[in-house]
Amino acid sequence: MKLLRPTHPRPELVAEAILKSRGNALVVYGQDHELIIDAIAEVTSAGKPVVTIVSDVPSAPRLSYVGIDHYKAGRCAAFFLAKMAGEGSIVLLCSSLYYRAEAERISGCRDGMADHADRQSVSALVELDENDPFAGEELSKALEAGKVTGIYNAGVSHAVLGRALAAHSLGPPPVLVGHDISPDAERMLQEGVMTLVIDQNPDLQVRKALLILASRFGLPGGVAESPVVPFTVLVRDSL
Repeated sequence: MKLLRPTHPRPELVAEAILKSRGNALVVYGQDHELIIDAIAEVTSAGKPVVTIVSDVPSAPRLSYVGIDHYKAGRCAAFFLAKMAGEGSIVLLCSSLYYRAEAERISGCRDGMADHADRQSVSALVELDENDPFAGEELSKALEAGKVTGIYNAGVSHAVLGRALAAHSLGPPPVLVGHDISPDAERMLQEGVMTLVIDQNPDLQVRKALLILASRFGLPGGVAESPVVPFTVLVRDSL
């Protein structure tokens, strides 16, 4: 597998926001990076509990992580790609492997492809930073390197990917599996560009995070809520 020009996010802004927060508790979505880990540790030591959502920061002393099992979501994507994509190559996309959610999705997809696929192989993993002027070039190289019959988008913007696909003639449309329903994702499903979306139910994540924090403070209505959130597989006909 070839890793094409890895990119690096800027976690200092998230860390700064954590440290400047004047709240009594925090719900955090951020990278698994030492600056964010240190920021969470500092506010936690000051008595402010932290719940991470969407993407975990397990090395930090957070109260809880609330979200889906991203590794299983990646394996789910691999199952559908192996069953639905034709013989050829599979391209994996993410925005940054500093986000544990995306790293776990990619890991799950790679393991799932190894278990389920007999007609396809993973040809490239592309970290696609939307602010990187070389990002489009790298994605183009991956899409043109061989017969691409499937794409797993673990975290790149649907709009960015949609524009990239429209600029390439790939023959038969590849099976495209992505994450998180949005207006762009709905449009791509309706138009047949995207095959299915694995949604992580963000509203439920927020509700569970607030209930866990309410329980931590002993507030009325607070419960020892399970942090596990189920993911949902959506196709055009289920919108």
